[in-house]
Amino acid sequence: MSAPSSTARRRTDRKLVAQATLASVSPKDRPNVMALR
Repeated sequence: MSAPSSTARRRTDRKLVAQATLASVSPKDRPNVMALR
């Protein structure tokens, strides 16, 4: 595995985690999550 690919994969995982977090957060709390980002 080359470093660039692992870095890209880590970035993708972080994005997926962020999407999962947004999905699990209620719409009312969503502005707070966006502010935390």
